[in-house]
Amino acid sequence: GGDPFGVAAMDWFILIFLFVCIFTFLATSVKLLVHFEQPEDAHLKSHVLVKFVVVFGLTLAWMTMILLPIDVWNSRPTDRGLDMDTCWQVAFVLIGLWIFLVIPCATFYYEADGATDNVKCYVFRHMLFVVIVVGLLLGIGFGLLGTASIPIQSIHCGVWLEGDSAGGGQVCSEKQESSISFQVSFQIFLTALLGFIGWFCFVLFGGVGFTALPMDLILGFVDRPRPVSPVEYNMKKNAYGNRAQELMVVGNGLKEREKDLEGKKGFAIRRQKKEIDDGDEQIQASCFGPGRGLGDGEAS
Repeated sequence: GGDPFGVAAMDWFILIFLFVCIFTFLATSVKLLVHFEQPEDAHLKSHVLVKFVVVFGLTLAWMTMILLPIDVWNSRPTDRGLDMDTCWQVAFVLIGLWIFLVIPCATFYYEADGATDNVKCYVFRHMLFVVIVVGLLLGIGFGLLGTASIPIQSIHCGVWLEGDSAGGGQVCSEKQESSISFQVSFQIFLTALLGFIGWFCFVLFGGVGFTALPMDLILGFVDRPRPVSPVEYNMKKNAYGNRAQELMVVGNGLKEREKDLEGKKGFAIRRQKKEIDDGDEQIQASCFGPGRGLGDGEAS
């Protein structure tokens, strides 16, 4: 029973504001997912669990940001009844679960899909290691750093006077710096830990992003596609065609060498197979590698 979040005392403005924000955040998260996902994952039924983790994680990050203005609105000019302490704790506990458990699990699942036959066993082994490491770090950290200290000033007096006393005596004016220590709950410790780590990540990645963004824009402008004349277009077309024919000849030669080495063993055979693999990688780099022009990446 009861209303732990104080929803009953909320007015219609904040309810409509929350619904609009949630819808906007979900739409933005889906848009980001569609924009940055790989072409082979563009199908709606492909890796549904991983896509849900990404969308919900982004939405959770958006929602955490608007908790601060909602907290200010809830406390000024008077208390409006929304239990923000519980809201903050629930938000940071969900963030901790998402960072330490859900995202690693989804990452291992995505890596194992198609790379191994037993996906569940692969995910379980890796998640067991993650749970042990995270559990040890959180347990040791909570045991060592789970105590909060509040600075206070304590007044020491030999003689105390009543407030309405008219008699003499000495006024207590001696004070001493001290502190009150108490054990915090695990969710408060987790909130402080995530906030502490989050600021370092924000400074690091934010600084790198502000530095790299102008360079990316400048290089994108410098390397932008430019129109070419029909003569230059035909010259490059013929050059690319000739290069493709050369790569096809080299690739067919590598296939013939690979067939000749099937079933053979030994140090010399392994060395020749390694040369074939290197040649195949060079062909792929010549075809798909960034910044490779005509004549680059000989595949012999």
